[in-house]
Amino acid sequence: MNNSFEATLKYLYDLQFFGMKLGLDNTLSLLNYLGNPHRSYPVIHVAGTNGKGSTCAMLDAIFRTAGYNTGLYTSPHLFHFSERIRIGGACISEADIVRLTNKMRIKIDELKCTFFEATTAMAFDYFRENRIDIGIIETGLGGRLDATNIVDPQLSVITNIDLEHTEHLGKTIESIAFEKAGIIKPNRPCLIGFVADKAKKVFDETTRSQDSPVYYLDSAATISNIRLEIDRSHMDLNINMHDQSCLFEKLNVSLAGKHQLTNAALAVCSSLIQKQFDIPEAAIRKGLENAAWPARLEIIQKEPCIIADAAHNPAGMRVLAEAVQSMYKQHFNKLFLIIGMLEDKDHAEAVRMIAPYFTEIYAVTPKSERALQAEVLAENIRQFNSQVEAAESFENAFLDIKSKMNSNDLLIITGSHFLLSELKNIKMTF
Repeated sequence: MNNSFEATLKYLYDLQFFGMKLGLDNTLSLLNYLGNPHRSYPVIHVAGTNGKGSTCAMLDAIFRTAGYNTGLYTSPHLFHFSERIRIGGACISEADIVRLTNKMRIKIDELKCTFFEATTAMAFDYFRENRIDIGIIETGLGGRLDATNIVDPQLSVITNIDLEHTEHLGKTIESIAFEKAGIIKPNRPCLIGFVADKAKKVFDETTRSQDSPVYYLDSAATISNIRLEIDRSHMDLNINMHDQSCLFEKLNVSLAGKHQLTNAALAVCSSLIQKQFDIPEAAIRKGLENAAWPARLEIIQKEPCIIADAAHNPAGMRVLAEAVQSMYKQHFNKLFLIIGMLEDKDHAEAVRMIAPYFTEIYAVTPKSERALQAEVLAENIRQFNSQVEAAESFENAFLDIKSKMNSNDLLIITGSHFLLSELKNIKMTF
C-alpha cells in the first residue's frame, strides 16, 4: 500500500472509472464499516441547482464566528482536493487524506465505490475524529439518491431549482424538484429559496407527507436597501417566520452580486430556524462580513481588474450576466471574457445569456475528458457576438488579453471548474 499523497489521490480519482452511481447502498455500507460516523454530530444539509456552496460557506462562517467547531463538506474543489473537507475553516491535510483512504480502502474495493462515495465517507469520518459541533453538508448531485443523503439533518435547505443534470434528474422542473426534495426528512424543518410555483407544489406535497415544517424564503424574509459593490454586497434583512421576527439593518456580505444576498438570507434564516445552537446577531453579522468562497465573482486582481466566476451552467450564467449589466458595465471600459465549458452542460443557452456584453471573447477547452472543444464553443458564441476566437490554451488566451488590456478594463474568466483551476498556473501580474 503506497502511503504517498500523489498515489492516494490517483487511487481516489481512478474510482471515477466506476462512473456516477445514484443510490445510497454503497455509502451506507462504507459508513457502517467505519462505525457510522455521520451519526455523531448534527447536520445542516444543503441542496439546490446553484448557490449551495456559497450558502454553505456563509453558514460555516456564522457558526464558526459563534464559537462552534464546524465541519464543511463541499464539491467540487477548485485547486486542491483538500478544499472539499474543512474543519473550522482549515482544509484537511494530505497526511489525513492518505490515512483515511487507507483505513477504508479494502471496503472501497470490495463495494466498488465511486469517487464521491469514498470522499463523502472520508469527510464524515474525519468530522467525527475531530469532534465537530455541527456539519454543513452540500449535496453533490440532486438529493434523493446523492451519497450525502444518509444524514438525518436538523435542517434541510434547498437553495433554488433550475434545469441541470437532466440525464440523471429528469427533464422538467417538477422532476428535478422531486429529486432535491429527497433531502427533506420526517419531522425535520426545511427551508426553501426562491422557486417557481410548479417546484413549490412538489415541495408542499413532500413536506406535508413527511410532516416537516417548511419555510419559504419569499415569505420568511424580505431583502431591501440593496447596495452592490464589485467586491461585496449590502442589504437590510427583515425576518418574519412562524416563531420569530427580527430586522437586520445594514448587513455587509463579503461576496459580490445580488444573488449572494439571497444566499446570505438563506444562511441567516437557517441559523435562526435550527434550535440546537445559540447564534447571536453579532455572529451573523461578522460571519457574513468574513465569509469566503472562491470563484464567485471573485476579484483575483484589482488593476486591471480580473474576476473569476464558476458559472458553469445556464442558471449561473444568468446570474453572471445580471452582475455584468448591474455593476461592471458602469465601472469599466472594455470587457473581456475567457470561457470554457463542459460538453454535458447546456452551453448553447449559457452563452446566449452572457456573450452579448463583451468587447472580445476567447473560447478555450478545459482540461477534462468531458470538455467542450473551444472551436465548438466559439461557433456557438458567434451567433451572439462576432468578436470571438478559439484559443489554443487558457494561457494563450490570457496572454493575448493581457497585451490588450488597460487599467480601466475588465477580464472575466468563467465556466467549468476545470478551467478555473488553471488559474494557479498563470502569473496574474500585468
